[in-house]
Amino acid sequence: MELTSRQLQAIETKKRIFEKAMEIFEEKSFDQVTISDICQAAGVSTGAFYHYFDSKEQLLLEQYTKIDKTYGATINNLKGTNAIERIYEYMDNYAISAEEDGLEVVTEVFRAFLTLRVPFPISVDQGFLHGLKLLIAEGKKEQLIDPKADALQVAEQLLIVARGVIFSWCQERAAFSLKDKTAECIKIFLSAYII
Repeated sequence: MELTSRQLQAIETKKRIFEKAMEIFEEKSFDQVTISDICQAAGVSTGAFYHYFDSKEQLLLEQYTKIDKTYGATINNLKGTNAIERIYEYMDNYAISAEEDGLEVVTEVFRAFLTLRVPFPISVDQGFLHGLKLLIAEGKKEQLIDPKADALQVAEQLLIVARGVIFSWCQERAAFSLKDKTAECIKIFLSAYII
């Protein structure tokens, strides 16, 4: 079914609002950005903003969801020679990605999820958790990870560990290397499953 010009314009408007907001969030702290700032940069009315988004926090949630959906595909680019190395690399990339997003943005993502009381949009069928589950299953197949371990359960637990480290990094205002601390905690956790 072909979209009408009105539908295409709506898609373009929502995209423009989103992209301009992300640009502004890189320039100013989240708390300093107003809906008015976003609307002015996107060239839309406040009503148009609220037609597409409930709040500026929803923009962060949408960004997180967008990133998560594409993350699982990155397992094909990992260089590790076995599943364990690839899991460590995958988790390193997760921490690096958060560091690159920056302390303010990551803190605001956590705050948005907590404020809006919505679950992290994690899917077992795609995204970060899916990729992690595939890597755990690969480790079981390579006989490097306990065959009795449930791949999804281990992946979910690894994600909880990584999120905990990221949360602490936010609380401590980036006082430590997120990549190094994540690697340390993941290695300790995963050692319970490595054969």
